[in-house]
Amino acid sequence: MPMWNKVSGVHLSPASPAIVLDHDHSPPPVDCLSSEPIISSPEITHADNSIVSQTVPKAQIQQSTHTDLDISLFPLGLTDEKSNGTIALVDDSEDPGANVSNIQLQQKISSLEIKLKVSEEEKQRIKKDVESLMEKHSLLEKDFLKEKEQEAISFQDRYKELQEKHKQELEDMRKAGHEALSIIVDEYKALLQSSVKQQVEAIEKQYISAIEKQAHKCEELLNTQPGNFTPTVPS
Repeated sequence: MPMWNKVSGVHLSPASPAIVLDHDHSPPPVDCLSSEPIISSPEITHADNSIVSQTVPKAQIQQSTHTDLDISLFPLGLTDEKSNGTIALVDDSEDPGANVSNIQLQQKISSLEIKLKVSEEEKQRIKKDVESLMEKHSLLEKDFLKEKEQEAISFQDRYKELQEKHKQELEDMRKAGHEALSIIVDEYKALLQSSVKQQVEAIEKQYISAIEKQAHKCEELLNTQPGNFTPTVPS
């Protein structure tokens, strides 16, 4: 059964007889091939499988970050195919563990891409919601400021109106005070005049009474001394 060397994701078809003959006549690379035929043993096959299993995660990481092709760098083990002289490469499909791991990685990548897409859509939706809310907030703020400005104007008008009303009330009170004071002064003058008149009349009565008393005394005095006051009639 022919041996295959493994390179992930790449199939190479069996080489043609001409290529094989050319390969047989061409000088082998110094570092890779020797004049001795390469014989595959169970130990070498096991070592190659271990190397393949260790390098699969690297190939998967390269697949998730750079490209969709699972291309890994594996050491090439060249075998001397004496039956047909062909050197070929085998696909990773012969390794079930690598395929399962690759499928799981693909599923995880797909899930992450879906989640990333959903999160990006959610981000855009949230951004639109924020812009809408900011616009609504701006409109509400403008309406609020306009309403407060109208209230301030209304308060100013009301204050001016109350100030004018208070001023008018003070003027009315001043006029009423003047009128009341004028009435009080007139009443006081009338009362004072009446009091003065009463005092004058009382004084006049006292004078008259005193004069009458004095006249009465004088008359009595004359009556008590008639001889002294005998009038003489001229001859």
